[in-house]
Amino acid sequence: MAFWDADTIRFMIDACEHAPYNRELAAYIGPRLAPGAHVCDAGCGLGYLSLELARHAGRVTAVDRSPEAQLRRARHRQRRHPLRRGRRYAAGDAL
Repeated sequence: MAFWDADTIRFMIDACEHAPYNRELAAYIGPRLAPGAHVCDAGCGLGYLSLELARHAGRVTAVDRSPEAQLRRARHRQRRHPLRRGRRYAAGDAL
């Protein structure tokens, strides 16, 4: 997402927490991963898909060029779900 402001972040949090999209996408991708796979979620945004993919992958690296605030939110969710290990969040350009 090219433009993150407080309203956009609130909208994305609401959308991600109340819709099954990320959970269903991860459930589709998960069985197709090799055991212990390392997944890169390029353009992770707030990290919701990364969180779901961690149920299926050995490791997930989530990269986004958005401000550190979005990555802080993703890390906060990771701490709330300690059983989903093997995730790493980084700020940067995936290209």
